[in-house]
Amino acid sequence: MFAQTIQNETCSTMTIKLSQSSRNGDDTKPLHEVKTGGCARVVEIEGGKNRIQRLMGLGLTIGSEVEILHHRGKGVVVGLNGNRIAVGHGIAEAIRVEQLESCGD
Repeated sequence: MFAQTIQNETCSTMTIKLSQSSRNGDDTKPLHEVKTGGCARVVEIEGGKNRIQRLMGLGLTIGSEVEILHHRGKGVVVGLNGNRIAVGHGIAEAIRVEQLESCGD
């Protein structure tokens, strides 16, 4: 797996994503669009340095496989490595995933 970081010209936001060669096509969607009970792999995270560091500190990194435990308002609660992580709508919008057929693929 190869991840790349792209910064915009003002350096206020970054995007970390899997290399296109590591993925099949571009069937990605925002995290909050995955239905409850669905599983997905994180392929891209967009945001400022603090957002990305916070998510990485929680273990939510490129390549992480998560299960959508439930939707809470506009946000989601995901299962990751035996932990539950509540993700607000704004952050869930900035995390792009590819849906998996089942958890643990």
